[in-house]
Amino acid sequence: MQIIIHCGLDKAGSTAIQAHVALFRQWLLRNGVYLPMAGLSGFGHVALFRDLDEKNWQPLVEELAAAAAGDYTRCFLSYEGICSFDEQSLARIRDYLAGHEVTLLFYLREQAQIIQSGYLQGLKSAGSPISMAQLNGDHALLCSVNRDYMRMLQKFETVFTREAIAIRRYEPLEWPAGSIVWDLLAFLGCPPDDEITPSEQRQNTSLDMQAAAILNVFDSYGANPTARAELVEDLLWLIQKYPGGSKYFLDDSALRAIRDFYRASNAALAERYGVEFDYADCVATPTGRLEAAGTGAGVSYVQELAGLVRYSRWKGEAMDGPALAALLRHQRGWSRFEAWGVWSLGDISTITFRLPLSRFTGFEDVIILDFRGRYFGGNTSTEIWAGDEFIEDSDLRNAGVNIPLRLLDADRLVHLQLRHHAAVSPAELAIDKDRRRLAYGLQGLSYRLSTSC
Repeated sequence: MQIIIHCGLDKAGSTAIQAHVALFRQWLLRNGVYLPMAGLSGFGHVALFRDLDEKNWQPLVEELAAAAAGDYTRCFLSYEGICSFDEQSLARIRDYLAGHEVTLLFYLREQAQIIQSGYLQGLKSAGSPISMAQLNGDHALLCSVNRDYMRMLQKFETVFTREAIAIRRYEPLEWPAGSIVWDLLAFLGCPPDDEITPSEQRQNTSLDMQAAAILNVFDSYGANPTARAELVEDLLWLIQKYPGGSKYFLDDSALRAIRDFYRASNAALAERYGVEFDYADCVATPTGRLEAAGTGAGVSYVQELAGLVRYSRWKGEAMDGPALAALLRHQRGWSRFEAWGVWSLGDISTITFRLPLSRFTGFEDVIILDFRGRYFGGNTSTEIWAGDEFIEDSDLRNAGVNIPLRLLDADRLVHLQLRHHAAVSPAELAIDKDRRRLAYGLQGLSYRLSTSC
């Protein structure tokens, strides 16, 4: 059986590939490509490659034997990190896969592009003590042997042979429909059909220059990991809301330094593997550092962020009793918060919050709100509205309510109204002197994202 190992590089499409092959596993199986379950997650076969102990790899060896016996002729594995392995580690992988034909698949991206994209990835993920301005001023920081592709490929040749290596350029203009996933499927010999649909959510979204500049400033004031993670989420949402912003921050001098450093290695790469880069223009534009371009031209991310902070950010974790105050304290139609929860107040109660970007994978189309509560007086149900659209009239004592994501606004805001049928006060019912008009008592609330089909 042919074992195709996708040797992923950072900022070269690995996240998109890994997310989609996991989703398309059954389709791949029907098309003759076996995707092993051993070590598989939404991020490739991380658990497999991070532990090269024989006990960890034995389930894969057995799974491959069963797949081969089941007439599968191709198998696909993926891991972003294998390119940093030494020859000894690669030899262990080769030995585990003995008896199979191993193909090592690389998507290579021109260094000046991947270095800038890689810096932005690091800035997005964990921050950087080095600013974009400092990188432009110190070219030695930009040129690393880790981006020398010939040096990297040599160890794979030594362990697996030259014939085992397959290289494709990271060049979206050359891919079917501009998709690296579609390009991979073509390489695997099973081009996409009507049975599979790509995610509409962009995987591993890159920062643009306006977002990167904001994070450079934020990081200069010291560490605040929680606030930083939330700021990054909101910046990534703005990047998706206003696509087309510049992704390049290097000036002409820095660009020349990078390409001079890798020139000899890339010439050898072209001669040995027939892979030549286009060396496209990827320098900072005059407005690229401070302003969004594309559909966001003239948009200030700072002003957009100021608008977003008006709404509570909620990741869907269960809120019970007094914890509900964190979400509902400043919203219309709720009374004082008590140990058990909170009563509605009047005829309408609102629930408004913002969905964090991290909750999306791109395949969901509905948010399910799980209510837990009790009723007062003769009330037994509540009308739920999302904006101007009626959703359902439900008993919310223990209920899950589906809200289509298409009803959310451009900032991922969930705007709900609970319209109560017969709010009434305890005083009106001669229970006590309490004149609050009550209908529904909310005791707990959570949400999850899902697909409607």
